[in-house]
Amino acid sequence: MRMYLLIDISDLAVIQLFFFQNEKSEKISFFSSHRKLLVSINEALGRIGITYSSLAGVAVVMGVGSFTSARLAATVANTLSYTLGIPVLAVDAETAKDIHMMEQQMTCVKPRRYIYTTYSGSPHIRL
Repeated sequence: MRMYLLIDISDLAVIQLFFFQNEKSEKISFFSSHRKLLVSINEALGRIGITYSSLAGVAVVMGVGSFTSARLAATVANTLSYTLGIPVLAVDAETAKDIHMMEQQMTCVKPRRYIYTTYSGSPHIRL
């Protein structure tokens, strides 16, 4: 079964992964740092019994959360898009609540077209 993956790491302490296709959806949360995103995706895929090749597309929540979280999520999603030949989509927090809309948008996106990060505010660079 091919499923879409939504990555939401807007909360620094929680990695939320949503797998969805048509009416079926599953949310898996990890109370962990965003640095463990790939490990969390691997574990979540195992829990629901699919592999990376079963992913039909990836969406990422943008515009909320930290600068580093947004960059990390976009990099992982773009890498999955490139290596698997699947579409990638950046969505805001409101759109992320509507899996039907995301599925429709995903079908209009060509594979290997990359997303750019959007941030919730100005970067705070400390020296």
